[in-house]
Amino acid sequence: MKSIGERKHIEGLVSLGEIALAMAYCKIDEQEGKKHFERLFTRAYESKDARRISSMIFNCAGFSVFLEDALHWAEKTENTLIINFFRFYDTYAYILAKNGKYAAAVDAQKKYIELAGQTGDEVWQRPEVIFIPNRQLAVYLLLANNKEGAGLFERLYDESKNDAYKMYELARVFSQFNIKLDEAQKWIEQAINLSENGEYKGTNRWRFYSNPGFIRALYAEILYKNGCIKNAIEELKIAENVALTPDNKRKYRRKIEEYILKQK
Repeated sequence: MKSIGERKHIEGLVSLGEIALAMAYCKIDEQEGKKHFERLFTRAYESKDARRISSMIFNCAGFSVFLEDALHWAEKTENTLIINFFRFYDTYAYILAKNGKYAAAVDAQKKYIELAGQTGDEVWQRPEVIFIPNRQLAVYLLLANNKEGAGLFERLYDESKNDAYKMYELARVFSQFNIKLDEAQKWIEQAINLSENGEYKGTNRWRFYSNPGFIRALYAEILYKNGCIKNAIEELKIAENVALTPDNKRKYRRKIEEYILKQK
């Protein structure tokens, strides 16, 4: 039987600060970071804290660390807990795809979209909102060689032609999985042209347009992946100049230095 102190520790939420600390340990000592994540995953799982498990899985996927371990906990959570946090399935789909399990990622993403529609929240009835999980689904379908993928992708592309934010999001998710990179470069260039012409459409535009370095940084990333390192560096310099926060300026400066080294 656990002591009162132990029960409080397990029943308490895993804080975002603890997740950030574990990520910091990863940069210093990978094995130590892995131990921290294992403790946090165990604690979140025992307290049936799917929200925090989802957050930790997302961090692992985003930083490409412990992908197999994160998938293990995601599958264990999905198999043994009653999940009442529908966003878990979005993260679950992402970690499945990062581990090459594309068909399973399709199923998880479809479940996320289905559960989102059942929340009763009218925001999920808006086409511009449901666009985001659907564009993720399109990528998983294409990676899984599912014939539904081409049709969904064409529909989403048609919806995006005059919306800088949507073009940016299409380019971003395809870049994440390194597919259609030539097309992604054209989409991000189109997004830049639209944004410079004042086409500020879309419900999430505050996030996009309040971070003017984002679009240039993504352009740089895609240029780099397409072998245009010199142009990527120039785009990152633009991102650094227009970034609104010191943290983003430092982030872009580090990336510039990284690309310069790769150029040599």
